[in-house]
Amino acid sequence: MRRILICTAAAALAASSLFARPADKGPWKPILGDAEYKLLAAAETKVLKDTLDKGIDEKKAALKARNSAMMLAAYAQAMMAGGKDAAAMAGARDAALACAKEIADGKADTAKKLAGAAGKPGDTKLIDLSKGYELGDMMTQFKPEKGGGRDLEKKLKTYMQKRAALTTDELKDAVVSAYMTAIIAHYTEAMAPAADSGAKKKADWLKWTADMEESAIAAAKAAGAAKPDDKAVKAAFKKLDESCAKCHAVFRD
Repeated sequence: MRRILICTAAAALAASSLFARPADKGPWKPILGDAEYKLLAAAETKVLKDTLDKGIDEKKAALKARNSAMMLAAYAQAMMAGGKDAAAMAGARDAALACAKEIADGKADTAKKLAGAAGKPGDTKLIDLSKGYELGDMMTQFKPEKGGGRDLEKKLKTYMQKRAALTTDELKDAVVSAYMTAIIAHYTEAMAPAADSGAKKKADWLKWTADMEESAIAAAKAAGAAKPDDKAVKAAFKKLDESCAKCHAVFRD
């Protein structure tokens, strides 16, 4: 059973038909629109290229780069799930997966050529991106930058706790961080335990994963509103944080 390092989050937001998924799509849901995808893909590609340029000889650098490539693959697959430009998005997904493999193999030069590549139009069948990808590695994104993470946990708490109003730059990053968290929930759903183990119930894992995704989307929308309400943004991130604590009490080792 995979070691659980950090967990799913958040208080529930009433599910809307926009985020509902057909039964055969599994975890990969159409939660991103064109604007959100472009924002996330641009931010992630920059992180990926910057990390590769600095070198991936150290394990933490390689992990950070691979995580970025896997996030790019998941962003593209989320778009595919919505059916728009599915073949093109499949190509972007496949290029990101190929990049992740090159990183895992220590081939930085080849990975650089694939970083952020559009790829050729691909097979539009949704695939399980979690195969061969460890939960602990993926969840490293919540850890500090110095350890190969992305400081997600610190950022989410900042957007919840800051006494002064969030700045324009912080709100922009809050949108990216929240959508990243929602996409991570796709991975955690795919990585659910195969069976119950004592107090650790698969049904609880899936419920908290759904709560994480829905709360993260709510936080992203609050931060990305035309005129963001500072109190509403912080309240949305607080809901996200509160369920993390509930899940940690059961699943975090």
